[in-house]
Amino acid sequence: MRLQQLVWHQPAAVTISLPFPPLLESWERSDHPAQQRLTTYQEKLRELTASALHDLAPPLALGLHAGGRPDIEAGCDLDNFLTPVVKALGGGNQFSIVWATRGRTDEPASLTLAPADALAFDPADAAQIQIDLTASSTKPAWKEQIAAALGDHETAATNEPIDLAIVFTASPARNWVSLWKPTIDALGGILGEGSRPRHPGDDRIRQLVLIRQSREDIGWATALTIYWKPSQLQPRHRPPQPLSLDAGEQPRRSSTVGPPFEPTPAVRLTGDEQLGETGMTVIDFWQWAFSDLRENVTRGLLAEYLVARAVGDHRPIRSAWDNFDVLTPTGIRVEVKASGYLQSWRQKALSPIRFDRLTGAEANDDGTYAPGRSIRADVFVFAIHTRKTPIATTRSTSTTGNSTSCPPASFGRLASARSVAFLKAQEPAQSAGADSPTQSPEPARSSVRREPGLQVEIR
Repeated sequence: MRLQQLVWHQPAAVTISLPFPPLLESWERSDHPAQQRLTTYQEKLRELTASALHDLAPPLALGLHAGGRPDIEAGCDLDNFLTPVVKALGGGNQFSIVWATRGRTDEPASLTLAPADALAFDPADAAQIQIDLTASSTKPAWKEQIAAALGDHETAATNEPIDLAIVFTASPARNWVSLWKPTIDALGGILGEGSRPRHPGDDRIRQLVLIRQSREDIGWATALTIYWKPSQLQPRHRPPQPLSLDAGEQPRRSSTVGPPFEPTPAVRLTGDEQLGETGMTVIDFWQWAFSDLRENVTRGLLAEYLVARAVGDHRPIRSAWDNFDVLTPTGIRVEVKASGYLQSWRQKALSPIRFDRLTGAEANDDGTYAPGRSIRADVFVFAIHTRKTPIATTRSTSTTGNSTSCPPASFGRLASARSVAFLKAQEPAQSAGADSPTQSPEPARSSVRREPGLQVEIR
């Protein structure tokens, strides 16, 4: 049972060494010294993580390596360390994966921040149970339902360290952080009970993983999937550190061991290629993966493609790792950002139009990144899918009979003239320095190549 970091997301993860030990959640009154210490602690956490959080878009993953306290190896609950950290850094809606590992007194604490999709949870050979709950988490019935469904397990009779993971499936309107403690308090059937009922031996937990899955149709019910196994983490375990960031320092990439791996050149596929001996083809995969053009990643790729065709980018294949998206025949570097009001999931309201990550660390040819952040393109194209009402899907526009994708005609607006904005990398002082296109000066128009049916303009 482990959280596995996906290789292609590694540059996006940041680990910050904390110059102070972590503090536990406090339930004292606001003027109590413990609460005042906690408030100061949370303010310092926000200062240390401000830069990293600015560069990452939710949902996020957060990891805490809890060390540096004399009582860290006994008597401290990992969820009570995580709660004040998550509250300080934006609350439960900001994070869909949080985890904590138990360290030692003689090693520092650290925080890791990453996009949530940079991590994959692998339950491996862990025991598991699923529990459906209808009670309120603030009532005794919550713990009673969990305890009754859980029963007793062999691990409850031992004192060995345990790794524990809980997946909470709940409405996005729920504050899932408030579900952690009452849930773990009911796990005596796994952790063993303490001197009183509903006070389990949760100081046995060496690694704790908490995952949120949102479902609009679940109402106020909650579904739990609980995984556990004897811990294989050593007391001196430190979380993976793809980037190290000591307090007050700039991020720096860890050194590379051994020679770099040089990828072979990619070739343009036709779609007829066979996927091994499965009888399936590449086009089958494309249709399965990319038929829903409203999905945010696919919508962004579509916008890049439309702009590339419009300006005459003759490169046969998109390069995902360039510092820009599109290259004109005259060498102008174009970055394309896409957004839309409608999503591929059920919405209560239209999504706000937002464009993020206009700056970034420039990638070098050797796989490293230049220090600092900069605007890496000469021109920005901001593409907006302007439709605000869903369109029924027909067989001519989709491979399925339900509303899984909008007709292609509605995506012609992705690159309309009204959706274009710009920033000039040569004039950083004028182009906001901050990540906002609204302060950009009006440049002179430059002609671009147009193709029939594509309403694309760079001005």
